[in-house]
Amino acid sequence: MDKREKIAREIAAHMNGFLDQSIAHWLATGGAVRLAESLAIMPGVEVKKLKWEQPCLFELTAKGEGVTYLIRWTQSANRYQVTVGEGVDLCEPKPSLEDARATCQRDYEFRILSTLQPAGELVEAAREVYVASRASVPARSAMWRAFRDEGFPINSTWIDEAGEGQTLSHRDLWVRCLSEVSSARAVVLYAEPDDFPLKGALLEAGAALVLGKPVIVCLPGVSLENRSCRPIGSWINHPLVMRINDPRQALTAALGDQS
Repeated sequence: MDKREKIAREIAAHMNGFLDQSIAHWLATGGAVRLAESLAIMPGVEVKKLKWEQPCLFELTAKGEGVTYLIRWTQSANRYQVTVGEGVDLCEPKPSLEDARATCQRDYEFRILSTLQPAGELVEAAREVYVASRASVPARSAMWRAFRDEGFPINSTWIDEAGEGQTLSHRDLWVRCLSEVSSARAVVLYAEPDDFPLKGALLEAGAALVLGKPVIVCLPGVSLENRSCRPIGSWINHPLVMRINDPRQALTAALGDQS
């Protein structure tokens, strides 16, 4: 049995029963971190695209490994209803077929990739979380320091010099920030409605995604536009990004199943 066949069989075995798990449970048990670690050692690997069939006029179906998706157009609502498995609603009805199919593809990628993890000797999992927020809002750095004092392993040093004039060198600060992102297990980005527009926090989130690290976005009280996802941006739809509005829950999820 070659390596590819072995991986395929392992994926198929793991997929049994996965439909009974929610994405939230998957994330809370370290799925996002395993996803990032797996992708980091598999450059150029991606989940295959779902193949859609049209059994009748107003329906599309696609079968993946261990999961079936159904998209049904409802004339009364003029929306596309998306269900998975035995008729479980996957999301709110979508305004376009493109959106509905993209939602199914993202869900399928999560289901496949969340079952993978690198061999223990290949990856030394990071033990810290980087936090990103608008530094000019004093309450943000104070919140993160409080969580750090509670014992959360936050490695962001900007939270100790967010006050006016406390940073001696912004050049040094940015070198440190990106170094801390690269060594972190995940990034947690927090913003409230009055924090926008964000600047540095977006750069840090982007750096994490380039490195294949999960980004958990906390946006309490923030409403996103349907398609553009303003004010945060459409990048929130990246497979490695998940939204959890409570910062404590986000930090816990970022640490996964690590004790």
